[in-house]
Formats: sequence, structure tokens, C-alpha cells
Amino acid sequence: MNHPDTSVISRAPNYIKVIYSGEYQLKALVDLGKKVVTWAQQQGVSGVIIDLSGSVGKLSISDRYELVNHMTDSWPRYLSAAIIVKPSQTLKIAGFFWERMALSRGFKVSIQFNSMSAKKWILEAVNTNTIQSDY
Repeated sequence: MNHPDTSVISRAPNYIKVIYSGEYQLKALVDLGKKVVTWAQQQGVSGVIIDLSGSVGKLSISDRYELVNHMTDSWPRYLSAAIIVKPSQTLKIAGFFWERMALSRGFKVSIQFNSMSAKKWILEAVNTNTIQSDY
């Protein structure tokens, strides 16, 4: 199943928002992550909302693990990220699996299910630069 990858970027004072529609697959998300880091650095922000709820596909447990491993190499620890997904895109094992792995590696991330909660979380994250996960 091939879906064109599209990213729409908007700028707020302290963060950028990326709305992504395309493949919810490992390679596509690794590529998106690298682009998001570049865009955030170009805009001089310390937060990003990434809306993946319009993407199509599934990630296996090993894909989620690999995604965090790729973040370790390319994602700056100061860059907070609220990730919006559909509930069907999550894997809930002792909290959200990907989120727990990312948090354990020192990343400031949060899985959210809507724009309003993502915006609230990212504003708190960029203003305090310390966030605790709900999970």
C-alpha cells in the first residue's frame, strides 16, 4: 500500500507543528524525524507537535524499538515532542511502549490523542523544560 507522504508545517512562538500523512512505517518515520529536527533547528524552537493521526500503517514492537534507537543518534535531548496518534496506532504495554522507551533514554516526549492536549503538553514542556509522563 503506497500513500504519498505529506508534511504541513506551521510555526508557533515556541514550537512547530508538523501534520504528517503518509506511511506509518519505520523508514518513513525515521526520515520524518530527521526532517523535524532540521526544521526545529532552523526555526530555533525547543518543541514540536507531530500529528501522525492521518498516517496509514502499523509499527511492530521491533519497529518501535528501532525508531527510538534512531532517535538516539539524531534527536537532540532538548527538543520536546508531543506526538498525536490514533488510539489504534499505540501499543499499550505498561504505558505506551514507544513513549516509555524514549523517556528511559532521556527524551522529552508524550503520546497524545488530540491537538488540544498536545498543545497543552508542549507549551508546558517548552516553558518548564521538564516534563513528567502520565504513564
